[in-house]
Amino acid sequence: MFKMAMKRVLLILGCLAFLAMIVDAALRDSVVTGLREVLATPWGRVTLADLGIGLVFAGCWIATLIGWRRALPWLIALALLGNLTLLLFLALRARHCRDLQTLLLQPTPRR
Repeated sequence: MFKMAMKRVLLILGCLAFLAMIVDAALRDSVVTGLREVLATPWGRVTLADLGIGLVFAGCWIATLIGWRRALPWLIALALLGNLTLLLFLALRARHCRDLQTLLLQPTPRR
């Protein structure tokens, strides 16, 4: 079992890899063109619906952990950047967690 520090490193590497993919895609094509192509196929629409449903549940999970008011910037970022936001949220949260259960299930004390 990985220590939390190793998990945090993996989360940060995931963020960087995903960010590199986003930059590469943005340099090659516009978001609008990409969305048009994805929406042109039934599986593309299913994939976007799947992503949307997953992000709604991820947003609810984040809000449950940190409270709706503090979650608002994260929810906006989820809508704009998708799972890159989720990876970043987990990487930042991992700094203060000793184990996976705390990372995923322990609510953050309200300020």
